[in-house]
Amino acid sequence: MKRHLTISAIAALLSFAAAVLAWGAGPDLDKRVSLSLEKAGVAEAFRALGQMSGLNVLVDPKLSGTVTIRLENVRLRTTLDAVCDSIGCRWEVSGDHLRIQPTAPPKTPPPAALDQPIDLKVTKADLREILNTAGEILSAQVVIDPALTTTAITLELNNTPVRKALDEVCRIGNCAWSLNDEDGKKVLRFSPRK
Repeated sequence: MKRHLTISAIAALLSFAAAVLAWGAGPDLDKRVSLSLEKAGVAEAFRALGQMSGLNVLVDPKLSGTVTIRLENVRLRTTLDAVCDSIGCRWEVSGDHLRIQPTAPPKTPPPAALDQPIDLKVTKADLREILNTAGEILSAQVVIDPALTTTAITLELNNTPVRKALDEVCRIGNCAWSLNDEDGKKVLRFSPRK
């Protein structure tokens, strides 16, 4: 008994084969899309792009902020690039996932320099607390000699370089300070004045 495929069966097989080939090829990042977002959250913006691409979107939780963008009839990959350029991220397609990650670690402010002016006003403050605060200002590890006695400091300095503020605190607290680079880390040391 011979079996014959009808035209509709052949068309169905061809349609199925085309779908399998398209699925195996991944998303069409060159398809043209239009997108208009105003102050949309990052996750919301990429969910919209995920719907356009047919991909599941995974957005790194470190990414935050809003996206305002309007693009008409541009490639999906161009849209992804534009959104990432505006918020500092990168994208990649892995299987059926669109992964969105930050391009660089979050920026931290540069540490204060010894010549940067600061204001310091303390009343009966513990010397050790002031010394630890100086370490935070300079982004340095603080090492306080155990022989250094605790002193209550009262002081008011305005627009004074960090270096001079340390000199004044140590004059009152009867200590000496040094700032050195040790194994790639800044270390601020305090010891009793000799």
